[in-house]
Amino acid sequence: MTAKNYLLILLIFLYFVSRLLFLTSVPVFNDESTYLRVAAHQIKEPDHSPYSLKVGKEPLLPYLFGAAGEFSGNYLIGGRIISIIFGFFTFLGITLFTKELFGKKAGLFSGFLYILAPFTIFFDRLALLDSGVSTISAWSLFLTYLLFKEKKWIFSALLGFVLGIGIWIKATSMFFVFLPLMAYPFYYFFDKSKKEEKNYVFLMLLLPLGITSIFYLLLRSHPFYSDYSQIIGQYTYRISEVFSFPIVSWIQNSISISEWLFFYLTPIVLILSLLFIYQYRNEIHKYYLIILWFVLPLVYEILAGKMLTSRHVLLLTIPLIALSGAYLSKISNKVILYLILGIFSVISLFYIFILYLNPQKLPDFYIHKAKSDMMQYFYGFSSGYGVSESIEYLKNLSKDRNIIVIVRNDFGNPEDAVIGHLYYNTNTQVIPLPSVDQDGFKENIETILTNAGETPVYFVSRGNYFAGADKYFKEEKIFKKPNDEEFVGVYKLGI
Repeated sequence: MTAKNYLLILLIFLYFVSRLLFLTSVPVFNDESTYLRVAAHQIKEPDHSPYSLKVGKEPLLPYLFGAAGEFSGNYLIGGRIISIIFGFFTFLGITLFTKELFGKKAGLFSGFLYILAPFTIFFDRLALLDSGVSTISAWSLFLTYLLFKEKKWIFSALLGFVLGIGIWIKATSMFFVFLPLMAYPFYYFFDKSKKEEKNYVFLMLLLPLGITSIFYLLLRSHPFYSDYSQIIGQYTYRISEVFSFPIVSWIQNSISISEWLFFYLTPIVLILSLLFIYQYRNEIHKYYLIILWFVLPLVYEILAGKMLTSRHVLLLTIPLIALSGAYLSKISNKVILYLILGIFSVISLFYIFILYLNPQKLPDFYIHKAKSDMMQYFYGFSSGYGVSESIEYLKNLSKDRNIIVIVRNDFGNPEDAVIGHLYYNTNTQVIPLPSVDQDGFKENIETILTNAGETPVYFVSRGNYFAGADKYFKEEKIFKKPNDEEFVGVYKLGI
């Protein structure tokens, strides 16, 4: 076994250590709670239907989150481990692709950058969909490269399955369905293969479309898809809206994406990737696949992004990390190379230690868009402080007796988390109540209290929002959030 193979094994070990240590240091995020709620429904309801479609989310990862949650006994940890596994496949994809295109040294550098980059380590450890999208980005890029190079049907079929799986992970993966076809004209013009071989490759590109179409039709044929299609449009501008030229939105998206890549990916990685493009600008046609996998999704997110956050930009890190690893492999001066790696490592390790030991302080180390984006994970009700604590408190109350738990039927924290973790608990009856009509909400509570008999009834609140029914509440336990005045409250109900 060569020294470089030992280094790859070391990187794999470093990947899992960096992702698994202090896995619950970041409290359950708002969207994680939603995914874990639908994960519980998809696993535990007898029909195992893709309930995530009803809230505008694709079903594959919630199924996996639920299965891992059942296996581990903790849905949050199980869901985050699934993200870590997808992150590992992203690490493998980007390492193997960069190795294939630029050599073993470049592959190892890219893998190292991926492991320590603050952007990737943060989202690989959360039960969200975006780590899976990055996996599709890395492997669609790698398999398209292999298909163009080797001209084998096996790579065509594998590309189709990867793209099809992406459709079931997140709608954003639709980017990568069309990218191989959009890359074909560049391949046809720049590749030195015979014309017949190039035409043969075009036929090979039809197979991934066919396989992906099957995955898509399976998803679309479900009755819940109509709910999904109505909700999904709120996240992006339609084509007609794009041509209304929302320039202010485009400017804001451009600024946000630039800041997120600069601060979260670290300035080192972004600068190295730009240096590669500049230094090899006369040969850039050789690397058209990497450029396309960055530029086209970037343009789409700028033009169509309506509710853009940093995790939606995670997929753009794949080509940038590949270019950065390639540039590092071409630095012959070891002093400069070690200096660059040292600066990157110090920046990243500082971030990682904060993430592990005092994550609520992370927003303090960023500015502008990067700070405001990071705050959602640690401030307000989108942050999960007090959520897991309230769930554990209610679990303890139900150990030796039956209880009833009422929550507002709302998305996010704490409501989705409470439903996801307690709805199928043997001694706990969870009742989600709509709270738009306050009079109806109060009437429902009165009915529940009347029918409860001797069974204690509790309400889990999002701060002091009681939907006008606070006269029934007696404070049981308050879990305050560390960064603001908000809290999660557990109240005992009575007439």
